[in-house]
Amino acid sequence: MRLLLCSIVLSAWGCLLGSQNGYGESIVIQGERVNVRSGPGRTFEVVEFVNRDERFELLEKQNGWLKISVEGTLGWIPQKAVDADNDSLERLLKEADNYFFIQQFTTPPEANAYDLYREVLQRDPDNSHALQRIQQMTATYKRWADVAYSRHEDEKAKIFYQRYLFLGPDDASVRQRLEDLAARTLVLGGARRKLHLRSRPATVESPQLRRMLIHYSFHHPADWGKFGFSPSISGAMQHDYVRKDFGDLPVLLDRTTRLMWQRPVGLEEMNWMQSMQHIAHLNATNAGGFSDWRLPTLEELASLMETRKNESGLYLSSHFGSAPLWCWSADQSSEPGKAWFISFHSGGIGTHAVEDHAFVLAVRSLK
Repeated sequence: MRLLLCSIVLSAWGCLLGSQNGYGESIVIQGERVNVRSGPGRTFEVVEFVNRDERFELLEKQNGWLKISVEGTLGWIPQKAVDADNDSLERLLKEADNYFFIQQFTTPPEANAYDLYREVLQRDPDNSHALQRIQQMTATYKRWADVAYSRHEDEKAKIFYQRYLFLGPDDASVRQRLEDLAARTLVLGGARRKLHLRSRPATVESPQLRRMLIHYSFHHPADWGKFGFSPSISGAMQHDYVRKDFGDLPVLLDRTTRLMWQRPVGLEEMNWMQSMQHIAHLNATNAGGFSDWRLPTLEELASLMETRKNESGLYLSSHFGSAPLWCWSADQSSEPGKAWFISFHSGGIGTHAVEDHAFVLAVRSLK
C-alpha cells in the first residue's frame, strides 16, 4: 500500500514538472517552411524544416525558442513560428510574391518585392521563403546585367549591376566591371548622345507622357499608372553637370541637354501664374547677366529625374538643394485649368490645378 501511494505521488510530481517545462503541450506551426535548428538560436545549423499546420509536442522552451521532435530529429524553432501574427506575414509574402512574379523587384519605390521581403525578415529574420526570393532576385539582376554587358548595352548593364550590388554582397568583380563600363564611357565620350529637348511650352496629354519618357530613356521611379499617368520606368539618362557662378547667381550646366539651371531652388512655393511672374522678374533683373530665363518644358524638367533618391530624399541631383519637392513645368494639361508638374519627392510626373502651389526651377538654353 505504501509503495502504491509513493508511486502515485511521484507520478503526480512528474506530471507537474513536465507541465512546467511544457511537456504535453501541443503546438501548431503557422509559418511556411520554418527552419528547425540544432540549438535555440539563429546561429545554430539547420537540421530540418516544418510547414504550416503541422502539429508537434512541445518538449522545452528557452529564450523565445521551442524544442520539438521532427520524426525523431530534435531541434528548435522560434516562438514566432507558432504565433498568430504569422497571418500578417503570410499576407506580406503573398503581396511580395505578386511583385516578384511581375519582376517589380526593387522598383517602383512604393510597390516592389524587395521592400516587402525585408519587412518580413524584420519580423522573422529566419524566414527561408523571403531569403530565397531575395537570392533569386539577386541572381536575376546579375544575369540580366551580364547579358546586357555582352551585347554592349552599357547603360542597361550599369543599372542592373548597381541593383545587383544593392541586393547582394559586395562583389569585387562586379565593381570592377562597373569601373570598366565607366572607362568605356569616357573613351567613347565623343559618342555620348546630346539631347535636344523641346523648349517651347505645349499642351500635353497623358498618353504622350509615357511615350516621351521611353523616347528619351528618362527615369520615372514612381508607379503613377493607377492615376492615369506613367508606370515606373527605369531609363538610362545620364547627366554631364558642371557647376558655375555668374555674378552672384550659382547655376548648373548640363552638357548632355545643353541647358543651364538655376541653383539652388528658392524656398518659396507659388501657383502656376505666379511662377510665370517669377520668371519675368528674373529676366527683368537680368539674373546672372541673362534675360532669357524660362519655366522648363515637361521634357526639360523630366530630364532631371534620377533613378535613386539623394541624401535629401529627392530623385534629383543634390546640386539643386533640398527644397524642390515638386516643381512646375511650362506645359499645360489637356484638362482645363491644370498644368504639368514633377514630384522629385515621390519620383512621379502628373498634373495640378494651376491654383495649387509648387516650386520654380528656372532654366535657359546654352548657346
